[in-house]
Amino acid sequence: MKKLQEYLDYLVTWLQEKVHAANCNGLIVGISGGIDSAVVALLAKKTFPTNYLTATMPCHSQKIYEEYANLFVKTHKLKKNNPFTKKIC
Repeated sequence: MKKLQEYLDYLVTWLQEKVHAANCNGLIVGISGGIDSAVVALLAKKTFPTNYLTATMPCHSQKIYEEYANLFVKTHKLKKNNPFTKKIC
């Protein structure tokens, strides 16, 4: 468990460095309803607790994935802005 915490700390520091090197101050994460975007969204929240945003990214996937994404955002109390009112691809 200690190694996992060390890796998480490394990722947080790495993200902070990359974001600041890009002259930015936060992250925006597209949520698909899958595990990868879920992990990245929680990592963004941990890295920039007040400067992150999630957005669901409807594409060529089943409607259930959008429902998963919305449930995930609600469950983890993530900040969400959904500028995509229709499928984007």
